Amino acid sequence: MLSSSEILDIVEVIYFGPALLATVFVCVKHGFSREGGWLLLIILSLIRMIGASTGIAATEDPTDTGLVICSLIMASTGSTLIVATLTGIVNRVDSGSGRSSLPPRVRKWLQLMGLAAVILGIVGGTKIASSDSNTRSDGYTYTQAAVILILVQYLASTAILSFSAFNMRYILDGDRTLFFCASMAAPFVLVRVIYSVCAAFNLTSSNLSLRSDTSAAIVIRAVLGIAMEIIAVSLFIIGGLTAPKIQKGERTEGDMVMDESKLPQERGVVGQAPHRPTHHC
Repeated sequence: MLSSSEILDIVEVIYFGPALLATVFVCVKHGFSREGGWLLLIILSLIRMIGASTGIAATEDPTDTGLVICSLIMASTGSTLIVATLTGIVNRVDSGSGRSSLPPRVRKWLQLMGLAAVILGIVGGTKIASSDSNTRSDGYTYTQAAVILILVQYLASTAILSFSAFNMRYILDGDRTLFFCASMAAPFVLVRVIYSVCAAFNLTSSNLSLRSDTSAAIVIRAVLGIAMEIIAVSLFIIGGLTAPKIQKGERTEGDMVMDESKLPQERGVVGQAPHRPTHHC
């Protein structure tokens, strides 16, 4: 008979297998740049597939510490990637509006913050899987630092998203679907972040521990962790599939995306300086 942890792992494989194919298609459409957030969806799907597969294998052979460690590492990085994906999508919407709430350098720091959180999460997950208590203690410290960065990155991203809502008429037509998908996904991402924060700082609760395989711990992990990721990833995929690709004629200058193909008349007027619109819809 299947255990509750095996059932959850099977559910992850069933969802993230097709999701991986969809995210690859989205990346082919929009490009594999990390700044856009689409590549991170591929990484998240891969991590969930690997984590679930090794989790199933570890249940069948609990003496194989390598499988257990791999499963724990994969499980500890979900929230970092989902928040980083949200940040990438929000940055595209914000920068394309022509009325960005943040300069490009600050947005770059937000992305670097997400990268640092991913690294800290991986290192923390590796150490938490150790049998040595001192090493596990270090792992918890790394994980706590990672979730703090995640929380800050999430709050900054939602603040930018809120600013974009007040400037809806300036958002590019093609990016409005992305805006609505990101807005709908944000509450589910918040639940995922809160779950990570509680698990990182409440070390005495076995129900929040990734190492715990009790029925209560699996249910909490399924509802507050995996289910939130599935909903958010689904919304991100929908946004990526429906949003148009940024064409080669469009380029970013500062905080403004401009389409040079929209300027033929201005260039054709003799003796008149070309007028560049601040935005287009």
